[in-house]
Amino acid sequence: MSTLPSRLRTLAVALPLIASLGACFSWRRGPAASPEPDRFVGGPVRVTRAGGPPVVLTGVTIGRDSLFGNEHAKPHRRVAIPVSEVRKLEEPRVNPLASVALVVLTVTAAVAVVATFFTHTVAIVD
Repeated sequence: MSTLPSRLRTLAVALPLIASLGACFSWRRGPAASPEPDRFVGGPVRVTRAGGPPVVLTGVTIGRDSLFGNEHAKPHRRVAIPVSEVRKLEEPRVNPLASVALVVLTVTAAVAVVATFFTHTVAIVD
């Protein structure tokens, strides 16, 4: 038996599983501004401002009057947003039910692809 079909089967199973690992997450409300001194949140954090689209930041520090962080996307510049303009702060959260469903669906599809390889290989040999 050739190694090419074996490698194709391995890729057919591995690639969808790898692709599904980070697929199921949603945003949940994160920490808000508080009276305590500077608080480091880390990242990534999605900040929804009163007058503009949401921005994803990393390395976020929340002070008494401003929120500081680096843009998650290039050019990764430093951003300062007044706390009075922040409407919503959200952190990413893995959705376990959706992740399990996606992995089961992916495994089922991978098994179907491998079964097709076996069927095709057997048909050629006969």
